Amino acid sequence: MNSLPSWVTPAIIIAAVVVLGVFAAVIIRLKSPSRPEPPPLEPFDSPDPRMILKEIEDTHARAAELISIVQRWSGRLDEKMRRLDQLIVETEKQLRRFEASQPQTAVPSKPPTVRPVAVAVESKPVQPAPGDRDQLSSTVYRLADGGRLPLEIARELNEQVGKVELILALRQARTPA
Repeated sequence: MNSLPSWVTPAIIIAAVVVLGVFAAVIIRLKSPSRPEPPPLEPFDSPDPRMILKEIEDTHARAAELISIVQRWSGRLDEKMRRLDQLIVETEKQLRRFEASQPQTAVPSKPPTVRPVAVAVESKPVQPAPGDRDQLSSTVYRLADGGRLPLEIARELNEQVGKVELILALRQARTPA
């Protein structure tokens, strides 16, 4: 008969417990004795005016000393900056003299990066010629017939790509078309 979801009953119970808890806290608060008033603040004792003047004079003396220190350091830093500027100018002059004394040669540019190109060589499984029955050629032929590229063959056999391509090209040149 009752078509309420299963979570409704526990939710109602939890809500009732919370309401009862709040109600109990309010009743306890009302029955507890009131808090005592904080003690009154004591009147502020004003310092002696002579002490205040002495503190002000000490502060002025410290400030004057700090200003003097800052001015000295500023002067030192300015002198160091001037010296650095002079050294930079002298270094630039020496560099120009050195460059002028060197023979004028073309500055070699960075050589172009040569990357191996993988060329697919179309090969037909053909028996090597009698003179080609050496181990390397046979292995290269077998791998090429298996669909490997010359770059992959060279890496696997630890040979140069050009050598592998040459072996395959010679094989193809000997094969009738």
